[in-house]
Amino acid sequence: MSADINVLLIEKDVSDVQRFEQLIDASDFAKLTLFHAGGFHEAIKALHQSCFEVILLNLCLPDVKGVGLIKRLKSEAPQTPIVAVDDVDDLQTAIAAIQEGAQDYLVKKSILAPAHLEGSCSDKSYKEVGNRLIATLRCAIKRAELSQQLEISQQRYELAVKGTNDGIWDWDLQNQRIYYSERWQSLLGLSESDMNDSPHFWFSRIHPNDRSRFQQQLTGYLDKELQHFECEHRMLHSDGTYRWMLSRGVALWSDQGRAYRIAGSQTDITSRKSLENSLYQEKELAQITLHSIGDAVITTDSKGYIQDLNPIAERLTGWKRHEAQQKSIAEVYNLVDNSTQRLKDPAVQTIAEGTATGVINHCPILISKHGRKFAIRESTAPIRSASGETVGTVVIFHDVTEERMKAKRLAWQVSHDPLTHLYNRSKFQQSLNEIIEDAHTHKSQHVLCCMDLDNFKSVNDTCGHAAGDLFLQQIAHLWRSKIRSSDLLARLGGDEFGLILYDCNLASALKITNALCESLRSFRFVYEHKVFNVGVSIGVAPITRDTRGAEEVLRLADGACYEAKNKGRNRVQVHNFDPLETNHPTVSDGQRGSRLVYALENDQFCLYKQAVTAS
Repeated sequence: MSADINVLLIEKDVSDVQRFEQLIDASDFAKLTLFHAGGFHEAIKALHQSCFEVILLNLCLPDVKGVGLIKRLKSEAPQTPIVAVDDVDDLQTAIAAIQEGAQDYLVKKSILAPAHLEGSCSDKSYKEVGNRLIATLRCAIKRAELSQQLEISQQRYELAVKGTNDGIWDWDLQNQRIYYSERWQSLLGLSESDMNDSPHFWFSRIHPNDRSRFQQQLTGYLDKELQHFECEHRMLHSDGTYRWMLSRGVALWSDQGRAYRIAGSQTDITSRKSLENSLYQEKELAQITLHSIGDAVITTDSKGYIQDLNPIAERLTGWKRHEAQQKSIAEVYNLVDNSTQRLKDPAVQTIAEGTATGVINHCPILISKHGRKFAIRESTAPIRSASGETVGTVVIFHDVTEERMKAKRLAWQVSHDPLTHLYNRSKFQQSLNEIIEDAHTHKSQHVLCCMDLDNFKSVNDTCGHAAGDLFLQQIAHLWRSKIRSSDLLARLGGDEFGLILYDCNLASALKITNALCESLRSFRFVYEHKVFNVGVSIGVAPITRDTRGAEEVLRLADGACYEAKNKGRNRVQVHNFDPLETNHPTVSDGQRGSRLVYALENDQFCLYKQAVTAS
């Protein structure tokens, strides 16, 4: 303490004031300034005008007397320490002064008596007494500061305890006594009369199922096996119910490493436990639901990392739940299109946009961890918090592989001949209409070929329809290898076939059709040791911007095919269009028979009637 000290001396006797001044001047401390007030009311004015570090108060003043002076001064200057000075040495007065708030009690005759200050060594005596006086004042100041700090600390502690709303306990391990705060008691609905300071009182109120665990936690901490004491347990309330409590504590240790005191808090966590139980039940219900539904489900956090997936999702992705958790969904949920090009992850898109999304590609394929492919149908939606913030996504998808395969098979059956696996008449007619429209729109050129087998009837008549069907299958396979991948070959019925050559001129068409004729000319069909030589007559008609429709170009190609048969069969005949031609070739008996059979099989006959009237 090296700062200046301002002392207010409240003293009625002027000669005593002078002696105090002499003592202070003679001391080794040069930073003390003495201010004098002759009475109580004068001292009050001085306190209002200036600040003092300490007050020297004579308890016998002309205007006010007694230890009550201390209390009155404290009300005016509560932070300023007071040293009481009295004319007589009275123990009771000294005790009363200290109780009223004085930091010390001095008797005048012990410090100001002439016997102490006079003689040959008076300077030395003044200095010694002055130093003792200064020491007394400085100690008073220091004690006051410590008292204030203790008071602030106590207030801070009380505010903290009230703010946390916790109960406080303090256990003297040597004497086996526990202090319980009022809040600790009120948490259990207890009053002071219900309390007992023994540890047994506390332990007896702990739920029987929790008592052993509480004791283990406490013993483990006191034996230094655990770093801290903390235990959640149930305590018996005065109303007969059990409340969940969180007890925590810290110990003081002796030099020998033994705990001699432990203190801590007790918090009521019943509401939190109830909420945890409700959340647990809801989570369990959600998990049961998630694992019971037939769709695959994946949930992610707001950054696209997987939080959970159900068994169906495990099967389709090939990832186990514990393997997939905290992995990026892009790593587990691998989507490609039909060309195996990676698709944009819908979960990431949902997080970015905050709206429900789905894969734009209508036929996404999921590649599993082990390389298996599943056609899926999926949807993705955001998971939102109560405030509307996107906190994750849920991806729902299911396997439609079999469904799409059935749809493909059905679509194939609608457009293909089941025997030869070539396109059927319906698909052929549709494609012919489209190619004619293309010729009109883009001025492109295409070629239509009508093909009719020669001598096919001998196969059926000799070996039966099974042989005929086998022959047709082999011929279809042979011809597929002779045409371009862009061309369309169809079986129109019986032994009739149709061929559309896309973006093809007549010269190229003749090369292709002649190759077909030659392939059949060199082909020998063997069935049950019988060899058959079957040819094909092909009629060719160009499709240009001048082609008026499918019916016309079919009639022209069919006529050219008939002409090829009339010229010796197994050849190609191109129709030369003559706008003045009115007499068109007729259809052969073989062609007519084949068409009748096809029409009968496909329910294409229509019944017309004409009324017969008497003439």
